[in-house]
Amino acid sequence: MKKTTRYFLMMIIIISTFYSACAPGTDTSEDKTAVKTKQELTLAICERAYGRSFWDETVRLFEAENPGYKVTLKIGPNIGDVIRPDIIAGNPPDFINISDVDPSGVLSALIQNHGLLELTDVFNGPAYDSAVALRDKIGDGLLESYKCAPYGDGKIYLAPGAITPAGLVYNKTLFAEHNWDLPVTWNDFFALGEAAKKEGLYLFTYQGMYPFHMESLLLPALASALGSDYEQITDFSPGIWTDERSLYVLEQISRIYRDGHLLPGSISANHIDAKAAHMRDSVLFFPGGTWLAAETDAEFGGANYQMALAPAPVPRAGDERFIAIRSEQFSIPLAAQNPEAAQLFLRFLYSDRMAELYAKRSDALMSVKDSLLIARPHLSEGAYNMFRVINDNKTSPLLIGFAAIPDDTDIAPCHEIYGPLAKVMTGKMDALKWAEDIEQAFREMRCQYDY
Repeated sequence: MKKTTRYFLMMIIIISTFYSACAPGTDTSEDKTAVKTKQELTLAICERAYGRSFWDETVRLFEAENPGYKVTLKIGPNIGDVIRPDIIAGNPPDFINISDVDPSGVLSALIQNHGLLELTDVFNGPAYDSAVALRDKIGDGLLESYKCAPYGDGKIYLAPGAITPAGLVYNKTLFAEHNWDLPVTWNDFFALGEAAKKEGLYLFTYQGMYPFHMESLLLPALASALGSDYEQITDFSPGIWTDERSLYVLEQISRIYRDGHLLPGSISANHIDAKAAHMRDSVLFFPGGTWLAAETDAEFGGANYQMALAPAPVPRAGDERFIAIRSEQFSIPLAAQNPEAAQLFLRFLYSDRMAELYAKRSDALMSVKDSLLIARPHLSEGAYNMFRVINDNKTSPLLIGFAAIPDDTDIAPCHEIYGPLAKVMTGKMDALKWAEDIEQAFREMRCQYDY
């Protein structure tokens, strides 16, 4: 599939040259105040369940090590909505930490409109704290994925931030009390649901108000069913959603409601509702990830609750099983006023010291190699147990991400895939109609590519 792309030629300013130009005593002009002015660096950070303490400390450490810089930190849970007017006005922050699935749509729009600085040279260049190339410090496969190289040309425009395993959250204590095994196949999954009914429990709930959380179940299940053809899902290949293997997975999702396994009220539940129902042991599974350990550590820390993650069910025993891996993204807008300062800050974030600090302050992992080993002394037991799923030799990681969409389209892939769930989970739409509607939307989108 040929995708419309634009390429920008730009000079990457060498950091040492910047230091030389700003060093005291090098300015012989009459404007002596210029050498005393610190370089401004504006950060826009989406504050998630992990909180802001990591970012406050990181800014302090960065300024202490790089006295030529003054950092302005903008942080909040709705930072995308906050910075949108600045981006539209051509005055974006220098550095952004926000996901391409953020509800504000800010990053997805920047990707769609080719509004990000290319970072390939940054990752080919040196790491902040060693002589190795920065790319050699990043977890395998991340930089090559659509999460970082969205146009399919191998060029990096986004940097991976925190990595988050996600799947089916369950209570290990509850399963032990009932002597239940984790389901492997879909048949196992629904057999467990019938056993749960006898105990007055439901098999499943989800965050109906935020249905994109279902990606933690749907996409790994599709990867197991489709095998190597799964990449056709992520690059919007025609016919893949109506393929009988994909239809099988969609049918299993719709069966959750049809067979009476969905907790009543799920379609109007938010993330707090779904989590609360699960904590009350009203339901066995809901889609979620390691952020829950940081988000509700006190609530989840009781003796009767041991949070854990299970991979999505598979069609047949022996099929490859997957756990979803979400990656937050760092990016630098093409119109940033201080791109060289933002690049230095990006390199700083990938130092071993910052990876350790991130685990200590956020109970989570930065996307560097050996991050679990670096973070282990600082992770809570709940978080560590969930991150260990990545290293389970019976489970493969599946990085969640899609190819960039065409410039002039208003079709949002996540909306087309997960938006119909309210109808599916109330029996108003069957699996075939769901698949056909996705295909139709993506067919319209593909028509806007150049061939």
